[in-house]
Amino acid sequence: MGSDLDEGLPPNLLGQLIDYAHGRIAYARSAAGNADRTGVLHALHQLKGICAHAADEALAGRIHELEERVLRSSGPDAIVEALRDELPEIESALEHLDHRGSAIRTLPLDDIVARAAAEARRVAKRRHVELTLAHTDPTGATIPARTAMMLFDVIGHLVRNAVVHGSANGRVAVAFHIHVHPDTGLSWEVANRGQHASSPPALDIDSGRGIALDAVGAELVRNGGRLEHGPVTDGYRATIHLPPDALCETGTGER
Repeated sequence: MGSDLDEGLPPNLLGQLIDYAHGRIAYARSAAGNADRTGVLHALHQLKGICAHAADEALAGRIHELEERVLRSSGPDAIVEALRDELPEIESALEHLDHRGSAIRTLPLDDIVARAAAEARRVAKRRHVELTLAHTDPTGATIPARTAMMLFDVIGHLVRNAVVHGSANGRVAVAFHIHVHPDTGLSWEVANRGQHASSPPALDIDSGRGIALDAVGAELVRNGGRLEHGPVTDGYRATIHLPPDALCETGTGER
């Protein structure tokens, strides 16, 4: 697996992430069968984000090309054909990356924060952007693996948006503000300060197609949470909220 990060994901964490990726592939196939082009694009965009977290640039690029093919497809049959052509090899590549040991059920939230910070640095480096990154003190919290994988996905989208859209002058400041409490759940704010482009950035492997926030919001709703987002002075802020049961190993966060 090619990586531009200083260190890779631990095998167990990578394995959990790959499990989540297979779930997104299953969703893409289901959406294609229901002639739901938007659902297919949501799932592929999430899948590309997962591969970015895993720092597999080649696989993320391949999924990006599949997104383009789906966008160009003339109708439902063409979308089904595109997935049939490409997804088996993507699944095989994911399985090749999976070197996990024994299964894990919980993960430190601070590990997810660290990976989100690494993702911000990776995107900034790729785009030759000067990044200032700040985040709150360690939380010390432990969360279920299922919630951790969902956070990998949704926070990855928000981080990429923050760097891509707030760096028109070649520099951007990104900050995480995280609060977790057993009674109120989890809130995680991703805020950026920087010069925003007057027009949307050109489509590339890091930028979205106007669907990333929709995908984040839908995923949070499925897990009992919600997304708040909007412009602030000199920047943009997006905050995810998850309920207390999403932080409990025996909770019902998966819906």
